[in-house]
Amino acid sequence: MKKRLMALLLMFSFFTVGAYAANQYQKTIDVSYDVNLSINGQSPKLTDVNGNTVLPFTYQGTTYVPIRAVGDQMGANISYDSSTKTAKISSQSSASSDVMDDIYNRNMYTLKLLDSCVDLNTHIYTDTLLLDTLLLNSSVTQTNIDSSTKNYTLLSQIKTELAKQVYNSSDKTSYYYEDLEVIMYALESNFNTYGSALSAFTSYHTTNDISYAYDFLDALTAVRSAYYDITHSIDNVHSEFWS
Repeated sequence: MKKRLMALLLMFSFFTVGAYAANQYQKTIDVSYDVNLSINGQSPKLTDVNGNTVLPFTYQGTTYVPIRAVGDQMGANISYDSSTKTAKISSQSSASSDVMDDIYNRNMYTLKLLDSCVDLNTHIYTDTLLLDTLLLNSSVTQTNIDSSTKNYTLLSQIKTELAKQVYNSSDKTSYYYEDLEVIMYALESNFNTYGSALSAFTSYHTTNDISYAYDFLDALTAVRSAYYDITHSIDNVHSEFWS
């Protein structure tokens, strides 16, 4: 059937409709509603934003469909910019893809920080083990103590910078940020224990008081235990991410 109407001709396709089109192409035309529409094998009921039925039609051999109604049926994002009089269509799949890419990037940044945690955790443990090999060595000099203190200072700077990146991270929406934060807390605590071990080591070689040696051994035990706990926590996050 044919019917006369005042219509704005909008062809359904994934592009932005020109802002001035409504004014330039408004005219009375003869159209035919003798056309059916199938979307993914289904015959949808097309409605406008108010729920009123809207129909596709043909004009001079071209089929026109209501852009919002068909876009909604196909899962597209439909919007209208009144300031520029522009109808906009974007696929939800590409929007979802952007979201997934963003999540992936945030998670990868978190994993990068976790790798830094691995390095710091290893340094804390190996430096404490090095002190253990020197603890009862009578040839230890002030040079050895100064070198160990310098290592501690360098690690302290690394720890401070890493903690700043973790706690001030803009990627706190990462799935693994809470795990990272807990691991960072544990690392800071273990670093303090490492500091206690170094202090006991220095005091023992300065005073020859055996009680400091026992204090060092207690700290060494705590550092070793925390090292394995932190390593296990980091491994769990990596396993969950790559599984």
